[in-house]
Amino acid sequence: MKTISALVITLLFGVCISAKTVNLSDYATPNDGQDDAAGFQTAIGDLQAAGGGTLVVTDGKWNLNNTINMVMYPIGISIKIVGSKGAVIQPDLPPDRILFYVGNLNQFEMRDLIFVGDSSASPDLGYLLYSSYVDQTRITGCQFYGLRAGESLIYIANTDAVIEHSLFHGIASKVGNITAVAFRGLTASHLQFIDYGNLGGAYYSKTPYGNTAWIYLDGADSRTENALSQRAVTISDARFDEGARYAIDAKNVSFLTVRGVQTNVSGMTDSAGIRMNNVLFASIEQSKFGFPALPRPAMVALNNTKVLFNGISVGDGVYYGEKDASSEIHFDERFCTNCSIIPSRSAK
Repeated sequence: MKTISALVITLLFGVCISAKTVNLSDYATPNDGQDDAAGFQTAIGDLQAAGGGTLVVTDGKWNLNNTINMVMYPIGISIKIVGSKGAVIQPDLPPDRILFYVGNLNQFEMRDLIFVGDSSASPDLGYLLYSSYVDQTRITGCQFYGLRAGESLIYIANTDAVIEHSLFHGIASKVGNITAVAFRGLTASHLQFIDYGNLGGAYYSKTPYGNTAWIYLDGADSRTENALSQRAVTISDARFDEGARYAIDAKNVSFLTVRGVQTNVSGMTDSAGIRMNNVLFASIEQSKFGFPALPRPAMVALNNTKVLFNGISVGDGVYYGEKDASSEIHFDERFCTNCSIIPSRSAK
């Protein structure tokens, strides 16, 4: 049997215990209506100096009115922000500003955090999270209520992202509530996107922008002409209400799997459940599309997109889809009755 030397054990143990944990309440005071961004930034600075670690956002309401910069130099550390029960963050920034600006990390994680917007129709910020050049970005168990983003609520680029077990209620963004551009991969599961929400007796709702999608994907890398993201995208076990023009709007993606989703298709002009543009292969499985105010397609395929439908049902007012002449749509005939596709109304 091989043995591990005492020196190796000591080194491994040293790595495990070196990660630091700090509490936001040691740097700022909740529930006072004052901007807590300076204290938040100082806490992140202490984690950076320690080589990474965890910031615990303790109970109470925290106001963040300035950008928290988590672009790290030197690179190669990990930061986690974790909410304790009853911790709520309310951002208030200009419509082009970022709340959490993250880059050059091994891992960044937000877990069990609650974010709320105000009651006005104006944007609460430009981006809540902008994560780029991070090996992995993870959002788990977070809740977002009544936020309006001047650009995108969650924006990821050049990162492998996992977004899971989270609620997006009463939110709106100009582009996508989750936007992934030139990304390395995306797994999104057990999510709810609903155009209203209730938290602690308060009702939250923001009127959606006209062209927004709940999830917007563009896998093209601007450094190479028309390159596709070669990592797979999987979106599963999610609910999409009709508060956005598209549940999923995917462009320049190699492989897209959508499984176990329930979508209320919007009645907005040119809306659809899922729009795909230059998607090499898409598999839409065990999902339901239904109940718009006007006849709308479950899916639109454009510009050399190839799609396989398997176990799809549509409700009143929804037909299966549209495609242009360059695209292909195939059905698993064992799970499809009277499935029909019509020519696309446009090739946008």
